[in-house]
Formats: sequence, structure tokens, C-alpha cells
Amino acid sequence: MVTKRRQDLHIIAGLAEWERQKDSAVVPDWLNAARGTDSYAQVTKLIDEILQVESGMDRALRENWYVSPPSKPKAVIQQLSELNRRHTAISEMLSRYSFTPVIQRVLFEKSWMLSMTSAFAPDEFAHLRVVHEGNRRISKGQTQLYFHDESTIGEGDVVLRVLNLAAASELVRVKQCDRCSKWFYAERSHQRFCPGGECRLAEYAKSPKYKNYRKLYMRRRRDLEAAEQPAKQSKKKGK
Repeated sequence: MVTKRRQDLHIIAGLAEWERQKDSAVVPDWLNAARGTDSYAQVTKLIDEILQVESGMDRALRENWYVSPPSKPKAVIQQLSELNRRHTAISEMLSRYSFTPVIQRVLFEKSWMLSMTSAFAPDEFAHLRVVHEGNRRISKGQTQLYFHDESTIGEGDVVLRVLNLAAASELVRVKQCDRCSKWFYAERSHQRFCPGGECRLAEYAKSPKYKNYRKLYMRRRRDLEAAEQPAKQSKKKGK
């Protein structure tokens, strides 16, 4: 994991586990903030290469490319060669980064948390990420602690987080919204739009299914209003 750059080196029980799990939040936040920078281009290229290798090797397993017949089709040989090329490209991309191990004592848990940090390069993009959760409270006896975190995430930091997600088979969940292109972490594998529902509803409103539904709804509404009109007129006459 990547350590936070901060003065407070006393990691609190409970927050240590939160620190381990937050890659899925940090990576999309950094990507959204870094758009248009060289760092963004390098990280997104790395993500794409990793995902291409994942999908390519999954296909190879489905289609038994690694079974050795007397002779493999030329297309299969080319695909396997491409997978090897992408593996090499990933290694070359990662060779520009260096990491230093950091060990921090966790309060209350009587244990240490091992993490990694990366020194900032002069030309890399760094994002100050502030998280304050006033309702997040951790109790130990009479001690109550509210969570506040400020951490500067550099290119090397986010690369290591990308690798953490890839190693956990979760990188495929880091996606761009089909409507606004904002990066997000998909809690469901089929999720196509960023959280909140606005983009999903806006996109659905353009679909033929929604337009047909809206057309039928308006027709039923007009029919209902037409049926109610004689009743309203008879009430007026009765008065």
C-alpha cells in the first residue's frame, strides 16, 4: 500500500484497515484531477495495458491457446506474441518508478502497518486529497476519534494503487462514465455510469424505450383527463 504524506505517523486502530481498502476511491479521484497532464497519460496507458493483458489471457484460456497442437494457427501465434509484448511494455513503464518501504505502529492494535511511498518527480502531477468524515467514529474505551485525512497523491503513489487493484482483480472496476467520462469505481460489474444516478437517468431519457414509455404515459394521462372532463362539467351545472 501507499503511505500518506503527513506529519502524524500514529495510525489509529480501524483507520489502518480503512487505509488498506481505499485504493478504489483514490485512483478515480486522482484520475479525475489529473486530466490533461503527462502523468494522466502515463497512468491511463498503464491501466489500459494491464486490462488488455487480462482480457487477452482470459480469451487465451477460453480458446485453449496454450494447449500445444502440432501447429498453432498464425492468428493465435500473433495474439500470444502481442500478450508477451504487452507484458514487456508494462515492465518498462514500471521501471521509471521507485518505492521506499515505510512501517508505522498502529495504536490500540499493538501491531505494525507496512506500506510504501514514492518520492515526487519534478514533472509529475500531485493531487491534494482531503477526506473528512464527521460521522466516522472509532471508539476504544472512553476514547472517540473522528476521521480527517489530508494526503498528497503523486503519480508513483497512484501507480502502486493501480497495481494493488490489479493484483486484487479489481482494476477492471475502475471505469469512465458512459455519459460524462468521469472516472469512478464500479460497485457492480455491469455499472456504466458514475454514482448518483444523474448520468444514468439522463442517458436513459434519450433511449427509444424511455421515449415509448413517455409517449404511452402521456396518452394515458390525456385519456384520463378526457374521461374526467364530463364529471367536472356536471358538477358545475349542479351548483
